Amino acid sequence: MCSSDLADWEQYIKNYPEGRFLAEAMNKRAEVMKRLEEERARKEENDTYLTAHNGDTPESWGAYLAKYAAGPHSAEAKTRTEQLKWIAFAETTPIPAGAFMMGSESKGDEKPRHRVELDAFRMGKGEVTNLQYQRFLDETKYRRPADPHFAKNYMVSHPELPVVSVAYDDALAFCKWLSQKTGAAVRLPTESEWEYGALGGKEGLKYPWGSDNPRTKARFKGNDAGIKTVARETYPANGYGLYNVSGNVWE
Repeated sequence: MCSSDLADWEQYIKNYPEGRFLAEAMNKRAEVMKRLEEERARKEENDTYLTAHNGDTPESWGAYLAKYAAGPHSAEAKTRTEQLKWIAFAETTPIPAGAFMMGSESKGDEKPRHRVELDAFRMGKGEVTNLQYQRFLDETKYRRPADPHFAKNYMVSHPELPVVSVAYDDALAFCKWLSQKTGAAVRLPTESEWEYGALGGKEGLKYPWGSDNPRTKARFKGNDAGIKTVARETYPANGYGLYNVSGNVWE
């Protein structure tokens, strides 16, 4: 008798409990049962991996690692879990694809007003904070920006406020570092992406929020005092969930 079907061996053992091939049948049954168990275990591990991969959250990858700490996808799970922590640290929000009229007819360097179409992208919810930039400095030993004229020890004393005195090359270095941490391509927004995001889905208004006085909508020279910058959620977000794209610090 030759078969790889467990039912065949079970049937032989049942029919011939004292048959001359009983020992062989029992060995074959054990081999098939072992193979089936290994296949079941592989499928279960693969299903758990696919759930983690499709969910792509710290929780889903954590669930995989809890069951398969030394599994075939454990290295990927650990790497992705770490990347997702840094993605959360970056605090981005999705900006939908769309089109808008870019520029203005009122200023020479913004003419002519023209239509621009953009794919969907993600953008930081607000300016990079002192806390976020400090993590970059701590890990890379990159040069620290100078304190602004309105505050001493600005970065350490005000972690929730936006980093200032950062040059273009400094911003690129920060983006490169965060790209390595997140496993995503982090970069500065293009001029059109910036303007599109800042409008928050609205056009033809004096300000992105409408015509209300900006005193209660944004930080600017007319309402600053003492510490001249403000924390992210001091003023309402725009229609895309972005904070302080009007006012606060210059980008």
